[in-house]
Amino acid sequence: MGTAQELDQIIDLYCERTAAGLWNEPLNASSNLAFFIAAFFVYRLMRREGAAALVFRWLLFLIVAIAAGSTLFHTIADRWSLLADILPIFLFQLSFVYGYVRYAIGTNWPAAVLAVTGFVLLTLAFGQLPRHWLNGSVGYLPVLPYLLALGVYHWRYKLPEPFILLWATAIFAVSLSFRSLDMAVCDMLPTGVHFVWHCLNGLLLYLVMRGLIISLKRDYPAGTAPL
Repeated sequence: MGTAQELDQIIDLYCERTAAGLWNEPLNASSNLAFFIAAFFVYRLMRREGAAALVFRWLLFLIVAIAAGSTLFHTIADRWSLLADILPIFLFQLSFVYGYVRYAIGTNWPAAVLAVTGFVLLTLAFGQLPRHWLNGSVGYLPVLPYLLALGVYHWRYKLPEPFILLWATAIFAVSLSFRSLDMAVCDMLPTGVHFVWHCLNGLLLYLVMRGLIISLKRDYPAGTAPL
């Protein structure tokens, strides 16, 4: 057990953490391997499909950053590691919306920026809800309608593997449920279920990146250059 001062300094958000210490959340920390695995398979897919635009490399970097940041938070559990955990996730969300609208839908960059702006505004709107709702998962709720909308587009216009983003939406709904239930199941399951959120989201990241990469349009609107 840590000292009283150590316990005051840690950020305890999940069932599994019961004290200070780098390895007090073994399942939550080790399950971040799912993100590293996702990054590996995304990298392979990018090479195979020739997805060389800067945004794809940036998204791959962010997956690795998500893996590293989440690992840091579930070991160190302080305010700086919390920032390292949440910032790459939010940047990935913004970058993916831009990348999908720009490269899968094939629109110009102002339209992609407009889609990102809409996501930011929706996030700010959900940010007005009480933070403790859903065990702090409220901030992730905007992803559901946006991912669902992209999934419907992907299916409606028969892009490659048309159901892939709809499957990703369903997986995210399930993973978000596990994240929201973590503290509620402490009495029944002391380890909690937050590690399931990591495992499912590793799969989610691969699926959304696959949906984007295999749908890559190489014939951009006249007068525009890939960004």
